[in-house]
Amino acid sequence: MSASAKAVFEADSGKLDAALLRIQGSMLRLQRGVAGVFVAFKSLQAAGQVIGAQFDQVKKAFDLGGELNDLSARTGIAVGDLAVLRQEFSNAGKSAEDVGPAIAKMQKSLAEGKGADLIQKMGISMDELKSKTPAEQFHVLGSAIAGLQNPLDRVHAATAVFGKSGAELLSVFSGGNFRDPDLTH
Repeated sequence: MSASAKAVFEADSGKLDAALLRIQGSMLRLQRGVAGVFVAFKSLQAAGQVIGAQFDQVKKAFDLGGELNDLSARTGIAVGDLAVLRQEFSNAGKSAEDVGPAIAKMQKSLAEGKGADLIQKMGISMDELKSKTPAEQFHVLGSAIAGLQNPLDRVHAATAVFGKSGAELLSVFSGGNFRDPDLTH
């Protein structure tokens, strides 16, 4: 009895080995399929993140455009010039939202003639200054203030034209665009 049982077992063992190999092959194919789905899911997830980031950038651009349009309407400065001013403020560590109030204070001072004597002492003709756009006025005054040698004179001139917060603009005026001597005349 043991010999026939042994033969049946060996025969069954061969069938079992073949069945196990088929199962193993099926499991490998299933594993590759799952891995493919996982890779596809990760790719879709990454694409979704890229699309989401691009959407955020487009939304920020539209928001900035709206803000610049509103500020342009309030100050009379062209949107392109405002974009440059915002960047200059940002480069100086100032908030881009500070552009509007600084321009408004400058325009009020010029309209009221505040600091006119000081402006003329810096070599700027008030008539010429008033004929310029607000952005040009800002750059002309900023360049003239930045060109003053004495720090106390810079503070005095900045506050005379831009009010109490004028001294805070000195960091903006020390930037590259305010060192151009052609802008002061």
